[in-house]
Amino acid sequence: MADKELTVFVVDLHPAAASSHDYLYEVLSGKLLKGLKTDYVSVVGYHSPLTKHELAEKKVFPGVNVLLNFETPSYEQLVRIRKELRVNDSWESSQSDSFQSFIFSLSLLEDTKTKAFTRNIVLLTSHESPLSSLTEQKADGIPNILKNLRVNMIVVVDGLEESSETYSQWALLKPSFAEFIIMSSKQARYTAQNVPPAKKVRPLPIYRGELRFGSDFFAVIEDRSYACEADDLALSWPVEVYPAAKKDVSSISFHDYILEDGRPIRLERKSSHYVWSKNEEYQRPEYPDEEDVDTKKFDKVEVESKDFTPGFKFSNFDLIALDDDLTESARLKIFSAFDILGFIKSESIPPAYLTSETFFVVPEKAATLRANLSHTILAKALLETESAALARFVRKQAKEVELGVLIPIKIKDGTKNSFNYLLVRLPFREDENIGNFPSLKEHKLDKIVPKLMEQFIESKTFTEQETKDSQSLHNHRVTMRTSQSSKLPLPNTSKEIFSTSSTSQVRFLNYVRKIIIRSLDEDDLDKFLQQKSLISNVLKSDLFASNFFNLRNCLSYSASSASFVDLSRRAKDTSRRLVDELDIKYVRKEDLKKKKPRKGGDTFDTKGYYGADEGEYDAVPDFGF
Repeated sequence: MADKELTVFVVDLHPAAASSHDYLYEVLSGKLLKGLKTDYVSVVGYHSPLTKHELAEKKVFPGVNVLLNFETPSYEQLVRIRKELRVNDSWESSQSDSFQSFIFSLSLLEDTKTKAFTRNIVLLTSHESPLSSLTEQKADGIPNILKNLRVNMIVVVDGLEESSETYSQWALLKPSFAEFIIMSSKQARYTAQNVPPAKKVRPLPIYRGELRFGSDFFAVIEDRSYACEADDLALSWPVEVYPAAKKDVSSISFHDYILEDGRPIRLERKSSHYVWSKNEEYQRPEYPDEEDVDTKKFDKVEVESKDFTPGFKFSNFDLIALDDDLTESARLKIFSAFDILGFIKSESIPPAYLTSETFFVVPEKAATLRANLSHTILAKALLETESAALARFVRKQAKEVELGVLIPIKIKDGTKNSFNYLLVRLPFREDENIGNFPSLKEHKLDKIVPKLMEQFIESKTFTEQETKDSQSLHNHRVTMRTSQSSKLPLPNTSKEIFSTSSTSQVRFLNYVRKIIIRSLDEDDLDKFLQQKSLISNVLKSDLFASNFFNLRNCLSYSASSASFVDLSRRAKDTSRRLVDELDIKYVRKEDLKKKKPRKGGDTFDTKGYYGADEGEYDAVPDFGF
């Protein structure tokens, strides 16, 4: 179940604070897209013409209006908030100021005091808005109000300057909160649009068991009763294996719907399979007496999935079906295991083989001191000798055997280091693809071209400050605590350029949020979405802007990928000179038509996945079909 979180937005309706409201709508539209039932929101407006809250009858906190209290946001609620949360040009100085409204917002956290919640207060205001009630003495009394309640505070101030008195006043609250962030409305808008929330994902281990080193491998395979602890020449310790990095095939998915009487109905896709079956026409004589006889001899008959059976090709003419007994007898009798087979120098591992899914191998959480020492000492030794371990890995019983390489790695966590391993599956021979490389030829180039190429490479090379030790991993997403997790977009303080978020996904979600926010001011949502010029009217920021998902557009939407844009700029002049010297021209790639199998004599040549590289087949006999 997802972690529960409550975010209280305290919104200043002072005319000068209008720009700070953008952060509210960016965050709420993002929460609407996520649709998490455990992500609660409260919205409070102050300097409002209305006073609506539970303490209003006592005539306290004038001008404070509670629009939403402890609810998961919906589109209808966003529309209502947009209509009611308008700047108040006739605000009065007698109304609650920013600090007094903040004190009121703390009362909305009351329902979470005895529950496991992440609590956030987001205050949106302006440097021109009154803040006279915030003094150093009152700021020191905030911990007494919170009573050890862990709360995060984000303050967004329009027109904020770090040297201003407003910044100094709000900074007085910093010691009272678990995390305190103050930023300008401009920075907040950029953060909401370009920096996804740093959400901690609870990792699930794919393997829990022993990592064995020096065990009798033949006994491991043949004897299920083999115990590594009883082997004086072997060493073992409990480990856990977690996913580290993998290719995300599709990070954004959709469903298809049709509207019937205003109600959306989800469409389901289904595949149908057919075979050709002889019909009555096939049984007729070759020369029938009647004229104009239908010559169709086969019917298309649908086959249900339950009627399928697996099989394999035995010869050019035979396919053998696999029944349960044959399948069971052919299955390799294996069980989950993790064994180190030997060692190899890191430089001897071809980089092309390190392209599969990667896993972290760490000691078990309840491991003893001796087990932790065994794990750490081996990793340190491999690092010092610049070596890696070859391992046999079976994730689950009756699953495939994987050959992998255990690469030692030093994970930095603040001032401390943890020594662990990265497991990368190595390809077997049948996993390797056949390359189609051009023949090697000597090309005579002018002397200036190699020099230009060297300049091009140097201009594209990261500086020493940008590069990192390949044996060390310093990634806040790997070592972040649960308390650091948030569903709010916060400024990115990390400079890890090689662990960026998906820039195309950030750009796409920004477009969707932009459409949602613009639609809040429309009377007819369907008419707004169906307009012919939706992209031009809603998504394009100016006449010359492009909405294509090209490299420059995508990189510009990620704060952590700015270094890649800088590299592109550095090499611009050198790239142009290389193009001129090498006389490079843009050539459109022609569409390649599929080549049909070529018939030659009594043989058929085949090309493709099934039957590829099997050589020539005998001519297929006439089966009477």
